[in-house]
Amino acid sequence: MVRKKRAFVVGYYDMSNFGDDLFCGVIAARAEKLLPGYQVHIIRQTSPRKRNLFASTSFLGAIYRLTIGIYTVMRADLIVLGGGSVLWGVSGVRKVQWWLSKITGTQFESLGVSIGPFASPSDRADVASFLGSNNRVVVRDNSSQLLGAELAPPFEFGMGGDLASLYPLAGHRQNKNVIEERNIGLALCNFPDFGVTDVDALVGGLIRALDETSVSGVLDRVHVISLNGHPVFGDEAISERAVSLLERAGVQVDFVKYRPGRVDELWAAISSLDGLVAVRLHAAICAYLSAVPFTVLEYHQKCADFCDDVGQDDSLRVRSIPNEQESKEQILQLLNSRATPKFAPSAYVERAHSIYFGD
Repeated sequence: MVRKKRAFVVGYYDMSNFGDDLFCGVIAARAEKLLPGYQVHIIRQTSPRKRNLFASTSFLGAIYRLTIGIYTVMRADLIVLGGGSVLWGVSGVRKVQWWLSKITGTQFESLGVSIGPFASPSDRADVASFLGSNNRVVVRDNSSQLLGAELAPPFEFGMGGDLASLYPLAGHRQNKNVIEERNIGLALCNFPDFGVTDVDALVGGLIRALDETSVSGVLDRVHVISLNGHPVFGDEAISERAVSLLERAGVQVDFVKYRPGRVDELWAAISSLDGLVAVRLHAAICAYLSAVPFTVLEYHQKCADFCDDVGQDDSLRVRSIPNEQESKEQILQLLNSRATPKFAPSAYVERAHSIYFGD
C-alpha cells in the first residue's frame, strides 16, 4: 500500500494566544479541504510543561524548539506555515528546516500569512527566496499579495484573507444580548509603545463616551477581553488595570480571559457585543466577521492592512495612539455611527472559501 503523504502544520499554537489558537482550530476542522490528499499533523504544545519549555528563552528552550523543528522536517513531506505575521524573515528553527529540506526533499506551503515588514535587506532577500520555494502561498491581506508578487515573480499568491474567515461561524450575525443592556467590548494589546498612560487615556475616553451616550433604563456593561495570557507578553496586567479603572468609575464590568482550548467561548463573547474597541487585531477580525461594529488601533501594519482590505469607514479608523479626548471622540463615533465596512463579512468569507478550498 502506498503511504499517504504527511503534512505537518506549524504555528505558535497552545501558547495562550487566541489568534494563533483560532488558526489551529480552523486547520484542525478544515484539514481535509485545506490539504487534500495529506495525512495532517499539527505541531502543538498540549501540556503546561511543553508550553513553558517552548516559550523559554533558556538554552533548554532553544534545544527543545530545534528538536521539534528537526523532527518535523525529517518526518514531513510538506511543512505548512499555518497563519499569522510570520514572513518578515527566515531565521532560527525555520531557517534550519529550510536548509534541511534541500536534503530531505520536504516541501513548504504558507497559508493565511502576512509578508513583511522587513527589518533589513537580508530579511527581505531571505523571504523572497523562501517564497519562491513554496508550493502554494495564500496571504491574508492585499499588501502582502502585492509585496509577494514584487519579491517572487512570477509566483502566484492567493489572496484568501485571514484564516479566521474559515471558522464555522464566520460571516453570520450572532444573537445579541437583551435590549436592556448595551454591551461594549474592550480588547487591549501589550505592545511595546502602549504604556500605562495610554491605557488610562483609552479607558478614560471610554468612560466619558459611555456617560455622554447613556440611556435611561439601559445598563451599560463593558467586557474587558484579554486575548493573550502569556505571563510576560500577554494582556492580562493591562486588562486588569482597565477593569479597576472602570469599576472605580461605577461601570459594570466583566473580565473575559482567554485560555487554551476555549476559542469558541471567546468568539461567542465577542460576537454577542454591540460594539468593540480593539487594540488586538484578532478581536477586531472576530467582530468584523460577526457583524459587530468595531474600531481598532492601527498600531502595526497588519492592523492597517486589515482595515484597508475590509473597507473600514474612515471615521472609525485610529491610526495613532490617542489621548483621552481623542479616545472619547473616537468611541463616540463607534457608539453613534451606522457605518459598516464596505466589504461585507459574507463576501470576505466567500472569497476565503474560493481561494483556500477552490469552492
